[in-house]
Amino acid sequence: MLVSVGAVIEVRRAGLHDWEAVRATRLSALADAPYAFASTLAREAAFDSHVWRRIVEEGDWFLAWLCGQPVGIAAGLAEDDLPAEGHLIAMWVAAAHRGSTAATQLVEAVCDWAQGEGARAVTLWVADGNPRARRFYERLGFRSTGRRQPLPSAPEVGEEQLRRELGVSVRRR
Repeated sequence: MLVSVGAVIEVRRAGLHDWEAVRATRLSALADAPYAFASTLAREAAFDSHVWRRIVEEGDWFLAWLCGQPVGIAAGLAEDDLPAEGHLIAMWVAAAHRGSTAATQLVEAVCDWAQGEGARAVTLWVADGNPRARRFYERLGFRSTGRRQPLPSAPEVGEEQLRRELGVSVRRR
């Protein structure tokens, strides 16, 4: 994709009309980085349009757009048993746009969403063997909670939980 100089990445919350863009971007993420997610490409590729519409309608999904094309995705998840925490899930940026502002903007969108929902912190899981992601999250103020678990999509791989307190100023890249 040829990007014009000065093109700006815009992150916005996905609406129901964006379900196809969410689907395509999520499937691209699962194909590109299967080691990084709790789900699999085969599982989510089998979802029909009704399931994808429901996922977008019931979820809090954010897309990073550049020149009218989605180049990244993330979602926020609230859980009833931990109302003071939001969870950052499904985070991914297309390889050609890594190092741009897309990833930071997606994380900040989810953190802003969580704070708006009353959360005091955001947590996420980062898979072992993904040091670039871990360094990125640490730059944005996430710290290890010490919790570990097997990656649900590949139990032979571990993952560690990171947490960021909200309302704390962090240096943004």
